[in-house]
Amino acid sequence: MAHAHNVIIRGLNAIIQQGPYVPCASNKMYRASDVKDFLFYVNSWVKMVNHHHWVEETFIFPEMEKFSGRPGLMDDPRHQHELFHPGMERLLAYSSATAPEEYLWEGGMKDVIDSFSKELTDHLYAEIDVLLKLGDLDSVGLQNTWDRAENIAKQTGNIGMLGHVPTLEEYWAFRLGISAVYVSCAAGEFSMSTHLPAVVVSSKHMDVIWRETNVIISVTNDLVSLKKEMRLDCIDSIVPLTSALINHIQEAISKSPVALKCLKDRFDQAENSLLSQHLGDEKTRQKVEEFIEVQRSNCVGNLIWR
Repeated sequence: MAHAHNVIIRGLNAIIQQGPYVPCASNKMYRASDVKDFLFYVNSWVKMVNHHHWVEETFIFPEMEKFSGRPGLMDDPRHQHELFHPGMERLLAYSSATAPEEYLWEGGMKDVIDSFSKELTDHLYAEIDVLLKLGDLDSVGLQNTWDRAENIAKQTGNIGMLGHVPTLEEYWAFRLGISAVYVSCAAGEFSMSTHLPAVVVSSKHMDVIWRETNVIISVTNDLVSLKKEMRLDCIDSIVPLTSALINHIQEAISKSPVALKCLKDRFDQAENSLLSQHLGDEKTRQKVEEFIEVQRSNCVGNLIWR
């Protein structure tokens, strides 16, 4: 963890050291490409930090509290995140939306960084102190927790930082790794105030339903966000990636509804197969039907399933 925090601090230090010397548009030394590169670096740094804290909050902190048997152990670091997160989001927005000719250090980016940098660096030191107090715990168990966290971090890293246009396989590995849809599916079962039998949840047909729910939401989100993502030169979206393969943006857009139809058909086929397994158990069948209807609502939102 100390190494990870050192990377974050060094990245922030690089921004603060270099920012004043990146000429803005009013400077005769101004070069749009220099500003664009600097904005990309800042944007990448923010995404990296946000991803690090996401892994902490969703996995590392809960696992450490569970392993140590100390509920609330990581409450202080968790609350510290809240102190600088709004400033990080402002810096992400600035580095994403600012055109090179609009860039300013003084009166611009520096003001945003100054609004949260002390809280961030204080947190990075304080969290290490919390971890140093865990010396009485089993080292092997803690290492296993950290190893699992590293695997999660690798699986869910920002695909836009690959350094190349990702393949569709890389894209889906990324999207299926970070999507909250699986959590939403589970929350759907909870909202029904019911409990699906293990034989249903572990069914290969249920796995298809969960996966297609995930993919349908992802493709739909990519379509409705297309204009924004084009404006931001975003590549981690299904339409730009498909366009890169077939070299035609309109055809890529046209393929998405066709893909959605195929996904819907697979969802429906899995539903029919799952229900057919429980023809003789009306109670279980009813629970499955209710659950699937919740997932269908997840997929379409305000749209109509056709």
